[in-house]
Amino acid sequence: MALPFAIKASPNGSCFAHVASRLTFGHKFNHVEMHCRIVVEGVLNREKYLDPVYMAQGIWNFHYKSTVCELYATLSGAYDLTNSKEDTRLIYNRDIFNFCLKGVEASQFQFCQLVNVLNIPLMSIYPIMPAHKQLREGHLQQRKAYNQVIAPYSIPWGDHLADHIAGGIMWTMAIHGLLTPNHFITVVL
Repeated sequence: MALPFAIKASPNGSCFAHVASRLTFGHKFNHVEMHCRIVVEGVLNREKYLDPVYMAQGIWNFHYKSTVCELYATLSGAYDLTNSKEDTRLIYNRDIFNFCLKGVEASQFQFCQLVNVLNIPLMSIYPIMPAHKQLREGHLQQRKAYNQVIAPYSIPWGDHLADHIAGGIMWTMAIHGLLTPNHFITVVL
């Protein structure tokens, strides 16, 4: 069995769409098409991505004060730090709108949308990074929610799922020893 390998993506604000294009077409040149497909999927199937049962699949031992949808919303670039009581649906809508703009990073919502566009399960790879003591617990909770296999809603969750995984996307970008997840690379299995 061959070892997994990573394919570099340019940090130009469209890295997630470039990764999506590589997974779909074998090259990055259809990134605009993939960007559009992800947005359309997110708009047309909004309720799936706000369903805590669907969004929590594949997350083991997830103990957090909120649902996975709420966690993804608060970790998204669309989250307003000044309004911690903001509704998850509003954050999700703003997240989709923001992803339409060039140079705005993707969130875990877009990862889930891509899985459904491609109709294949993918591994969301979130590496373990050293963290300051006060940030460690938050990092580990975030890793539990992000480091997982994500299945499309057309494939039932189960043991056979691993047979369908073709690759993954790794969250990257380390700043001062802390993971600031704002860049993606393709991982081919």
